[in-house]
Amino acid sequence: MNFIKSESEPKLHAETHIEYSLVQGLGRHLWKWSASVADVVIKGQAATKSEAVAEAEKAIDRALALKKVRLVPPKGGVDTP
Repeated sequence: MNFIKSESEPKLHAETHIEYSLVQGLGRHLWKWSASVADVVIKGQAATKSEAVAEAEKAIDRALALKKVRLVPPKGGVDTP
């Protein structure tokens, strides 16, 4: 695949300050994005630049939300039958 880098500098997610990259494909209606959250690369594509930005930021938010979910044992320990 041939892609042309369209952004001179990586973008930052407004709330988390995580960098993500946008790349425009050779066709007019293809934008690819990628980001790294906790050493895991997430990526996707969209038809327009604004859609790609929105999708990248939503994916970053989802990846961070998954990392915040923790199982907390109930107070008093685990009841066994």
